[in-house]
Amino acid sequence: MGFFDTLFKSASRTIGREVGKKAVNAVVDIIDGDDDKKKKTSSRKTTAKKTAEKETVREEAKAENPNIAASSPMAKAASKGESPYDTTPDMPRPFVNFNGWLCIKGGTPQEIIKTLGLKNSYEANWESGLEAAENAFMEKVFVSPLIGGYVLVIGYIPFGVKNSVKEELAVLDKIADKFDEMTCFATQSTVDIHVWAKYVGGKLKRGYGWLGESGEVYLNEGNLTPEEFKLGYNKLITDPNCDWDKVIIPDTEHVFTMAKEWGIAPDLSDVNSTEGTGFVCDI
Repeated sequence: MGFFDTLFKSASRTIGREVGKKAVNAVVDIIDGDDDKKKKTSSRKTTAKKTAEKETVREEAKAENPNIAASSPMAKAASKGESPYDTTPDMPRPFVNFNGWLCIKGGTPQEIIKTLGLKNSYEANWESGLEAAENAFMEKVFVSPLIGGYVLVIGYIPFGVKNSVKEELAVLDKIADKFDEMTCFATQSTVDIHVWAKYVGGKLKRGYGWLGESGEVYLNEGNLTPEEFKLGYNKLITDPNCDWDKVIIPDTEHVFTMAKEWGIAPDLSDVNSTEGTGFVCDI
C-alpha cells in the first residue's frame, strides 16, 4: 500500500473522508513546495556559478590588460575626460589623519604636479579630494589650491618609504630646487616615526626625525630654527644613549606643531582662506 493511500485511509477513519483529502492535499503541497525550493536553489547555484565564471574571466582579462576601463561611474567620467570627483568649490578641510605631506611656497598646483611627476590629475574639491587620497593610501595625493600662501601635497609621505634617509633626501632635494620654500612632514605612531624638514632656496636648512621602533635619531641635519628654540625643541633627543627622562621624545603632536610654525597646521588653525578646488593625482 502506498504512502498516500495509507495516510488518506488513516485520516478518513479519525476525522472523515473530506478531512483526510485535505490532509493528503496539504502533504502534496508541501512536497511540491519542496520540489520548487529545490529547483529554485538549483537555479540560484547555477546562476552563482555562471556569475563567478564571468567574474573570473573579467579578472583574467584585467590581468592581461590593466588598461581595460572599469564600469564604475567614476571610471566612466574619467574616460570622458571629466573629473570623477566633486568639483564644487568648498572650504579647506583639516587633514590630521594623514601620515605625510609637503607644504610648498612659490609654485602653482600645476607646477608642483609636474615637478613631482604625479599622474592622472583630476580636479576635486577639498572633501572629495581628501577622501580619495585617504582611501588610496600611498597611491593618490590631494594637491590643494593656494592656501595661506602655500600649496599642500597631502598624502605624500617624504620619509619612511625609501631604504635610506640619503635616498629620500635626494628625491626631496630635486623637488625643493624648483621652489622658494618647501617643508616636509611625516608621522606614524605604529612604527613611531616623526620627521620634519625645511628647504629654503632649494637647500636643506633643517631636518629632524625620530624612529622610535628602533630607538634611533632618523635625521638630524642643520641648525635648530628659531621656531624650534621657541618651542623648547633644543631638548629633543639626539643621542639614544642619553637619559631619556631629560630629553623630549617626539610624537605626532610635535610634528603638527612644527607644521604650524613653518606654514600650515593639519588642523588648519589660524588659516584664512576661501573656497576652492585642487587636484587628485596618482603617485
